[in-house]
Amino acid sequence: MVTTRIERVATHLQHCGEPYSLRFLTPEESWELLEKKVFQGESCPPDLLEAGLQVAKHCKGLPLVIVLIAGIIMKMERRPSMWMEIANDLSSYVLGEQSMKVIQSCYDRLEDHLKPCLFYIALYPEDWMIQVSDLMMLWMAEEFVLNVDTQNMEEASRICLNDLLNRSLVMVSLRDYDGDVICCILHDVVREFCLKKLTEEKFMQLTVPYNPYQHLNSMESRLGIYIHDDLVKQLDHYEYQLDKIPMHQSNLETKCFGEYMS
Repeated sequence: MVTTRIERVATHLQHCGEPYSLRFLTPEESWELLEKKVFQGESCPPDLLEAGLQVAKHCKGLPLVIVLIAGIIMKMERRPSMWMEIANDLSSYVLGEQSMKVIQSCYDRLEDHLKPCLFYIALYPEDWMIQVSDLMMLWMAEEFVLNVDTQNMEEASRICLNDLLNRSLVMVSLRDYDGDVICCILHDVVREFCLKKLTEEKFMQLTVPYNPYQHLNSMESRLGIYIHDDLVKQLDHYEYQLDKIPMHQSNLETKCFGEYMS
């Protein structure tokens, strides 16, 4: 049996049988795996059940994350409050040495033109249902897909997206009746890895408005601004558009997502 995260590898082995694509676990299956790993075959105590279900739910069906979290929980004091803390801040616990090595290995094998495409997806808010058509237009505008061997920019963008999907770095969240991908999403762990990486590689600078302790580097070409929901509501109330926010660094690009996307 051969296992791989790269669909193209599985396709080359079709003479041995049709590739079997593993689906994500359901919440019930996630809890079953988590309970088995943490309690070594014993039942979960009733006082930890609700917190345990929340931890399993936040793993979003990814077995790697469930196993990593189980290893962390096994070493902790068995208190519901501590388990709920993990559920509410899962990515900071999972982004340890082992999981980083797995994601880093996938990232290192990406062609150069795919890395900025992946970073760009990470700029969307957490758990955002990303419209593939909008994403591909943004890629084309940023000229991320020029190195792909095709004259059609939309086709080139589709090839890039399929490459990321086939490598299991991006997940499909919605398909149409013909099976074409309409929306995609990043798992929280992959997104946190990308946000850390894009800052290290100076792909984009991330900031929060009105933060007096953060210095903006005018040498970087992109600036991501995280705006709290309450501020968005206030701007909307006064009919103020996010894409009209004045920028001191005129060479910095700004992007707004959601109903405020420019």
